[in-house]
Amino acid sequence: MKNERLLGRANVAKSSETSLEKLLTTDEAANFLGVKSWTVRSWCCERRIPFVKVGRLVRFDRKRLERWILENTIEPSNGHE
Repeated sequence: MKNERLLGRANVAKSSETSLEKLLTTDEAANFLGVKSWTVRSWCCERRIPFVKVGRLVRFDRKRLERWILENTIEPSNGHE
C-alpha cells in the first residue's frame, strides 16, 4: 500500500514536470517570435500576448503563441480598391 502511494506521487510529479517542460521562458519565447526579450516582457505587461504565471515566473505555451501569431496575421489585399 505504501509503495502504491509513493508510485502514485511519482507519477503525479512526472506528469507535472512533463507539462511544465512544454512551457517556454521569456528568452525562448522571444527567440521563437524573433523579437527581443524586453519586447516580450512589455507585451506581457500590456496583456498583448498570452502567458502563464507559474508562481512568480512568466512562461509561454508554444501552441498558444502559434495561435496568437495566426490570429494576428494580416492577409494581403487583392490589389488596390
